[in-house]
Amino acid sequence: MQASEIKVGNIIKFNGKLVKVTSRNHVQPGKGGAFVQLGLKSIENNNKYDHRFRVEENVDLISIYEEEAIFTYEQNGLFYFLNLSTTEEIVLDSNKLTENQIKLLQDGLNVMLLNCSEGYLGIKLPNNIELEVKYAPDFIKGQTAAPQEKRVETTSGLFIYTPQYVKTGDKIVVNSELEFIKRL
Repeated sequence: MQASEIKVGNIIKFNGKLVKVTSRNHVQPGKGGAFVQLGLKSIENNNKYDHRFRVEENVDLISIYEEEAIFTYEQNGLFYFLNLSTTEEIVLDSNKLTENQIKLLQDGLNVMLLNCSEGYLGIKLPNNIELEVKYAPDFIKGQTAAPQEKRVETTSGLFIYTPQYVKTGDKIVVNSELEFIKRL
C-alpha cells in the first residue's frame, strides 16, 4: 500500500515493529515532491515517532481481525481474557491496554480482542459500559441557573462528570471515552 493511502488508526510495520498511525498530514511543498508526515505510536512500548514518507513509497499495512472474548481477571499487571471462539485463555500485558481501558475492565465484561499475524495487539471495549457510583457530592438547589455537572467517583476508581441528579449508589452508563450517557 502506498503511503498516501494510509489513514489514522491503521497499523503498519515500520522499521520491523508494529506501530499505530496517530496522525497524518499530506504536504505538497512548493519545491520538491509531495510527502506524507505520519505520527506513529509503537504497539510494543508506546513510544511515539514522526516519520515522513514519500507519497509513492510502499508501506506494509497489517490486517487486524477481532475476536470476541470475556475479561476474567487481572494479576500482577497481566490481564486474562477467555477467547469465546477458541475457549483459550489469552494474556495481555498492561502496555497493550490504555489507562482508560484498564479502569473500565470489570470481571465478565465482553470485549473484542484485536489480533493480527504478529499476535494480540490489544482490546476494543463495548460502546457502553455500566458502572456504579461510589461517591457523588450532594446537589445544592439554586446554586446556579445554568445546568452544571459534578465529578463523581465510581467503584472502579474512575472519576466521571455527570449531571447533578446522579447520587451515590446509582448505576450509570458511560462510553469508552468516559463520557456520561445515562443513569439506570
